[in-house]
Amino acid sequence: MAMDRIENLVKGKKEDKVIKNLFQGVLANEFICKGCPHYSEREEPFMTISLQVKNKHSIRESLEAFVEGEMLEGDNAYYCEKCEKKVNTLKRCCIKRMPNVLFMVLKRFEFNFDTMSKFKINDYCEFPMSINMREYSQEALAKKDLARLMEDKNMTLEDLSEEQRAILDKELPAKYYDYNLRGTVVHIGTAEQGHYISYIQDRENQPNKWFEFNDHLVKEFDPEDIANEAFGGEDDSFMATGGLSEQMLHAMKQLKTKIKNAYILIYERDEIIDGERFTEFMDDPNINTNKQDIALRLDQCKLAKTTSLQIQIPPGIHDLILEKNKKFWLSKFIFNKTYIDSVLNIFNKIPITENKDYQAARSGDLQSQQGD
Repeated sequence: MAMDRIENLVKGKKEDKVIKNLFQGVLANEFICKGCPHYSEREEPFMTISLQVKNKHSIRESLEAFVEGEMLEGDNAYYCEKCEKKVNTLKRCCIKRMPNVLFMVLKRFEFNFDTMSKFKINDYCEFPMSINMREYSQEALAKKDLARLMEDKNMTLEDLSEEQRAILDKELPAKYYDYNLRGTVVHIGTAEQGHYISYIQDRENQPNKWFEFNDHLVKEFDPEDIANEAFGGEDDSFMATGGLSEQMLHAMKQLKTKIKNAYILIYERDEIIDGERFTEFMDDPNINTNKQDIALRLDQCKLAKTTSLQIQIPPGIHDLILEKNKKFWLSKFIFNKTYIDSVLNIFNKIPITENKDYQAARSGDLQSQQGD
């Protein structure tokens, strides 16, 4: 994996942990017991979040499904070690720590066990240019659970424990959860074959233009076209006529499906923070975690943004890219039709006479070599 390779190259240098600090977040796998008051969780670091696309109109619906969870009941009930018995339990996954750069992978590719073949999902799934991730966080879900409990049991603030009050008081600033779309990787084709292109925003030059990267071809891209180029769904420009059979209509519908759609989304927080330092602060039980204190600490953890001119490419990666570029252009030059036609044209103009006296020709060559 590219991330692992980069991380190994910068190990022991000042850029050590740069991958984790930029791209790694933390998920919380929660077990919320309903038959008893106990709760447990297991942390899991992540570099990407995988989201369902099938029957999801937007990534907001996909994210809601991601944190929805499932009830473990009956024979499948969760064994509570503190109660030493099985209890009905809500099992869910939510985001505990947000990364600076958030990768979302849309599940466009699945496997059909009936036909034993891969297939691609081209369903329409839209995504915004900006998104706030708070409602999919552990913080927001814990507050929703507590509000539901208070309503069900007709509780007031005075009835809450110290731990429950801390849940209500703790709130990270909006800027911690605010993200802007910086790029998307688009797949064109089927599950068996296809091509990848990227739409990326240039963040260093104003105004922040977008560009399309299609192998060696790079050109300016209008972000207004993202919906048409990356959301998938049906192609409105393909018009079917009436009077067709049901089978023909199904076939026409398949043809109308766009095979060009987003596969990976890259969102970035406007303010880059030192994630490791901020995590240490949030996990320290001795530090006050009210809104004002958290906002202050977050500002203290803010990192200065770097530009491409400030980034030093490790020699190993630089040499690898250079070598791959040489091979690419060499192949492109050698197998270029214009080059092949030029070489053929040169050889066609060289007069070639056939000498059938091979022995004399060989003797002449030998004498010539001896004379030299």
